[in-house]
Amino acid sequence: MPIYNNTFAQRIRDREWKRGRKNNMGEHKKLRGGSLSLKFILELYFGIILPRKMMTNKNTLAYNERYIRDTFRWLENKGYIEYFKLAGKRYCYLTEKGFAVLEHTDSRYEINPVNRRRHQFYEREAREQARSGEVYLAMERCDILASPNLRSTLEDLLNEKKILKKLYSRYEGWHYAPNGKKKEYSSQELFQEGIYFTSQEIRYAAMQMNLGDMFKMSRMEGVLIYRDRIFICYNTMERMLRWNNSCEDTAVLGLSRLFYGFGMEEGGLKVQEKEIIGIVFGHRYGTNLKKLVWGNTKEMPTEATEDKIHYLSSKLLYSGNIRNFSKMYYLTLENDQMIPQMKRLLSHVFAEDLIAQREEKAFNKIAAETGENWIWMNEWDRCGVSWGQAGKKHNVYRLTDLELNQLRELLEKDEEYYLITFEEYGPYLQDILGGKLKRLYYYESTRMDSIKLGWQKGNVIE
Repeated sequence: MPIYNNTFAQRIRDREWKRGRKNNMGEHKKLRGGSLSLKFILELYFGIILPRKMMTNKNTLAYNERYIRDTFRWLENKGYIEYFKLAGKRYCYLTEKGFAVLEHTDSRYEINPVNRRRHQFYEREAREQARSGEVYLAMERCDILASPNLRSTLEDLLNEKKILKKLYSRYEGWHYAPNGKKKEYSSQELFQEGIYFTSQEIRYAAMQMNLGDMFKMSRMEGVLIYRDRIFICYNTMERMLRWNNSCEDTAVLGLSRLFYGFGMEEGGLKVQEKEIIGIVFGHRYGTNLKKLVWGNTKEMPTEATEDKIHYLSSKLLYSGNIRNFSKMYYLTLENDQMIPQMKRLLSHVFAEDLIAQREEKAFNKIAAETGENWIWMNEWDRCGVSWGQAGKKHNVYRLTDLELNQLRELLEKDEEYYLITFEEYGPYLQDILGGKLKRLYYYESTRMDSIKLGWQKGNVIE
């Protein structure tokens, strides 16, 4: 039974409401275009199941906190939104009344029946729908073009390169202006802003190109295209994610074939297998991040326990199982820093040289202030830039983002070292990396041209 009909009383209300639906449409108030209430309704239409806390997070919306709360409560009181509990959290979904008010608001919002059926999910499917919805909402709130009414369909994008002859769009109705003419989009402009496609859209297009089997078993939630890079997105939610390397490797290969036509001209997408980047979302840092680095164990991995941990974690996503990604980053969904961290990550991918220049200035400044004779080496390895230090001879590494391969290599180092990172990462890195992390430094700004000691002197292990 669909989850929006999960109680007898609700079934009765919906049945009675449907009977008088055509005759009573005038009872539904139209939502003002560009309003916060319409934004919430549209997010639920495209995201299907979304966490209430994440939807009403004041740090992701350009509205007053009280206004956000009052608007959401109004939608609840009107019966446009209902809730259910999952993983200890309240998740929202759109009711039949919610669909009706959306259709009544604007004829362009007439619901596509193909997509409408996706909302009639069953309770056993709720977790997977929620997993996908969280990533969609994260992209939407980070100003990535994720909502189909604001960007091109994947079908139109692929047809732009004459890759496909004709595809039926699941979101056809959203792409017509009031005069009935179809909107025109430029792929290059979309890529510059960032465009996100759900796994359902990817799989549907792939089937038309006889590539559908390559995505069948993948756990990806969607694909982000930003500038010339492709990012595959995953979501662990509150626990470790089942992971099959061969399935994910096949998906990466399939994705490179799907977008191959966009890499032919100068400035095209980087679609080679080894150039595709992974992003893993999760509900929190702490346990989530530690398990992604350590594997399925409560004890810090050692050379002696490596085989055992790999056996325990062989079917789960963790750093030891990542093969076919140039990089794989971790981002939390519930932290107030979600948006700045996402934007920071995307900027860092394209600014390694600039980061190095600014860090060199900071490095020289530290040397002058401390008198420790830090020497800029400008050597690159999988952990980032490595520097030598006169006197104690500690290597200095930097971690601008939570990249799982880098964290794994730092964990496996047989030396004591210094680390430069952002302050919000500090406590978690201390817990994950243990005693080999001799001293921690923090960037004082996003420009990375100033660095401060992360631990107070009394807490520094000498």
